[in-house]
Amino acid sequence: QALTFDPATGALAQDDASSLTLPADPTKLWYASGLAASPDGKRLVVSAVNEKDVVVFDIDPASPTYKQQTGSINIGAQETYGVFFDPQDAAGTRAYVPVWGGKKVVEVGLDDPAQPAVLRTFATDQNPQGIAFLDAKWMAVANDFGETLSLVDRALAREQRRPQRAHR
Repeated sequence: QALTFDPATGALAQDDASSLTLPADPTKLWYASGLAASPDGKRLVVSAVNEKDVVVFDIDPASPTYKQQTGSINIGAQETYGVFFDPQDAAGTRAYVPVWGGKKVVEVGLDDPAQPAVLRTFATDQNPQGIAFLDAKWMAVANDFGETLSLVDRALAREQRRPQRAHR
């Protein structure tokens, strides 16, 4: 569901004309659990709670396929927790999807948004949720319940965990 925001008043309003239609399945509802726009503003990647598919939408107003789903990929697991783009990848060629119950982050290639591909997976501690990109090589993944940070060297696909400090 698209919303418009008026910064002068702080008001939000529903914008049906700009909304996107999620995949339809007559036997169940498709609940989005994460979404992110690519840094170039041309694609929107959406993950779901109870589905293994991650879908890609065209959100470039200059495109002939504007507001249409252009692709999807089965990432082999459900219970995703967000979608993240590395801000250093200006074209948004890779999306990162934490798989909450799967103890991993899935890297989705978007070189061809009509045929996204699972490129790699990175092991994490249990329940990965948030991702911060430290530079072109390192990614930090915050793991819930495991109370750890997974530091992932994306160049070598190697993970290191560091315990989080307890708040007092």
